[in-house]
Amino acid sequence: KMRDKIRLTNDPKAPEYLEADLEGIERGTTDCGLPATEIAKGMNKIFRTLAELPVETVCKEGDEVDVESFVSNKARGFNIDECLIDTKYIEGASILISVDGSCSMDNYGGSMKKARDMTATLFRSIENVPNINLKAIVWSGASGSEKMLVTPINSLKETERMTSCSAYCLTPTHLAIDYSADVIKHMKGRKKLMI
Repeated sequence: KMRDKIRLTNDPKAPEYLEADLEGIERGTTDCGLPATEIAKGMNKIFRTLAELPVETVCKEGDEVDVESFVSNKARGFNIDECLIDTKYIEGASILISVDGSCSMDNYGGSMKKARDMTATLFRSIENVPNINLKAIVWSGASGSEKMLVTPINSLKETERMTSCSAYCLTPTHLAIDYSADVIKHMKGRKKLMI
């Protein structure tokens, strides 16, 4: 019976991700999140260590000769120019906060306010720290469709847009994970964290 039901169903529609800014759909605003100052200070120190990671690379430019590379290139008949050690600083980290924006987040226990405050704390903790890329998205779904409303949050000030939307009240977790994974994949940090 299950096999027959699966065969008879129509092909599923591809999900639609509607970005609130582009679609003219208002999620609404409220007060900005309140950063926890002491936590932000402690996290700032952690982010500074992630921000500029020195990595030694062997290339055509540098101040020292990497003897192993020189001998290896000479023995194999390769270009011996590429045997100098140079220190490069690479991108630190990318962090994406993926927030459920369904109606239940505003209705019970102040969960959305907690998410706003946590996001604001993270934005405060990366102030004046280079190479840390932080973004947040608020997502929720429409009833009876594969449509998901996505609101990007790119600064502490924009945490005021972290609210629910009555037209998009559901929790499409499967779509949110798919969308969030795609967003973080395109962020440039070497280390990536999705919350």
